[in-house]
Amino acid sequence: MHAHLKKLDVSEFNPNNLTIFFHMPKTGGSSMADLLSAIYGDRYKRMSSKELAYLFENHSPVTDIQAVLGHYSLADKFYYHIKQPINHLTVFREPVDRVVSHYYFLRKERSHHQHNIAMKYTLKEIFETDRAIELGVSNRQVRMMSSVGFATKPRIALALAKENVSRLFTFIGLYENYNEFVQICAEKFNWPKAGIPWVNGSIRPKMDEIEPELIQTIKDHNTLDLELYDFVRNLYVSRVPELISTMPSLKKVSPKLRVIPVTRPKELTRWEKTKHWFNGWFKKD
Repeated sequence: MHAHLKKLDVSEFNPNNLTIFFHMPKTGGSSMADLLSAIYGDRYKRMSSKELAYLFENHSPVTDIQAVLGHYSLADKFYYHIKQPINHLTVFREPVDRVVSHYYFLRKERSHHQHNIAMKYTLKEIFETDRAIELGVSNRQVRMMSSVGFATKPRIALALAKENVSRLFTFIGLYENYNEFVQICAEKFNWPKAGIPWVNGSIRPKMDEIEPELIQTIKDHNTLDLELYDFVRNLYVSRVPELISTMPSLKKVSPKLRVIPVTRPKELTRWEKTKHWFNGWFKKD
């Protein structure tokens, strides 16, 4: 682990610390973005790694922002400049399911810069034409969690990713247990209790509708992600009972992702939808 990463102070859930949500694609990040925006208002920002680097270089400690979210890598420059305690959060997703969701998301999102590639090739063809890394469907979670170059040292990248997961995050969730993850965060950070809005969902086939050969191809191109996910899942399963035991006020929660069937007028903007959801589903104790 690099020396600057060893200095990160992420040890405690602290509502007063800046919260950085490390968003890996198709792991519920858009739902989390709406959640943080509803909770923190203008003290929440969606920021790129370059924007965060500028922020930490020129405003240390950061006091006027309470939470940020973005697609990051542990090799990003801004980690060199963090000089204050942070709440560092992220969510992992079962790799095969994530790859399928990500591919169909790219096909749906016409404004995405990779939309045309996803429309040109089937998912099988993407692996056959060596476009998998470019489209983020080959060991993406290891690539983002490792702080070294992946191409020439994949096993070292995996080992570092495991170490980073163990030491550099305040709390790590699983997409498959998203509701539980959010409710634990809500209890620890004094957030209002909430259900989870369904945002940025992909129109995609169910896993049992995908050809076994394609599923195997996805696994073959994500062997390191699969190993990392098993490692993360074991960490999560071992830690959650201890966390819940320290929170007697936390009611029993459903571990699965909760999709709330809220009817909203189509003409509303995304922010208006967020406020509509927030007002209807948040309950302060």
